[in-house]
Amino acid sequence: MSRVPHGQIAAAYSVKPPPRYLNFFETREFRGLSKIQLKRGFLEGEFVVDYNVTRRLLDIEGLLEHEQFHETDGLAWKLTFPGFVPFATLESTLHYGSGSVSVGAFLVLRLSRPECPVYVAVRDGPAVMPLARSLDAFVRGQAWRDAAPSDQFPQGAPYYAFGWRRHRPAHLTPSRRPRA
Repeated sequence: MSRVPHGQIAAAYSVKPPPRYLNFFETREFRGLSKIQLKRGFLEGEFVVDYNVTRRLLDIEGLLEHEQFHETDGLAWKLTFPGFVPFATLESTLHYGSGSVSVGAFLVLRLSRPECPVYVAVRDGPAVMPLARSLDAFVRGQAWRDAAPSDQFPQGAPYYAFGWRRHRPAHLTPSRRPRA
């Protein structure tokens, strides 16, 4: 998978990236945030989150096609969701590694806001579902339960819960030996 600089994401979508967005990647804050459990929202389940900026994230047409957003093309996306930029792809843990299974959704940030709210873009509608009020809340796993409806873009009901599945390396996992 080829990587491109994160600045190209903002350029591809004509949005200036806020410092918080750049810091997320510069400090590699995404480490440990590779599996997300989406609960009490439109799309539910456990997903592998891929933050690698690849050509797929730069090419909104290709991303929409892969995720089967059949009613939306790149121009319609940019007009309907101005300032929204793909943040990460989602892959079901049930099909992880196959690369061809679409879940019909991906994570987006609203880079036109300095706090970088996080949404789940879904093909049904299409619409965006509020997930976290800011990138900081996203990292902490705090759902944006009280997101106000929007009359500027198609928005569904907010998520009421989500969390991170963290994996500990075997050498850090406590021993389960019986006590003597």
